[in-house]
Amino acid sequence: SGDHTVRIWDAATGKEVQKLDGHSGWVNSVCFSSDGSRVGSGSNDKTVRIWDAATGKEVQKLEGHSGDVRSVCFRSDGSRVVSGSGDNTVRYCISRARLSEDHCCKDLCKSTGP
Repeated sequence: SGDHTVRIWDAATGKEVQKLDGHSGWVNSVCFSSDGSRVGSGSNDKTVRIWDAATGKEVQKLEGHSGDVRSVCFRSDGSRVVSGSGDNTVRYCISRARLSEDHCCKDLCKSTGP
């Protein structure tokens, strides 16, 4: 979204349930974890953010891309987050949102072509 927010809507009523503030650029990608407890978002601010879907609070800020984040997806068990960026990299992280330890992100692959 152009206002740098993520919004969660009630699909039945169309009412806004949560407004997630934190990104400083356009939000390009949003996804729910399979259990619905977390939301992942990727932005032109080069970050991936993990949110608590119930409270709207930011749980984790993942940095490392040198370009805008265009795609974010959780692994089916919620333990990892994968992001794709305009810097031609795909990165994965073990999510602190699920685990109590601090784990760093790693490059999964880098493309040199379009």
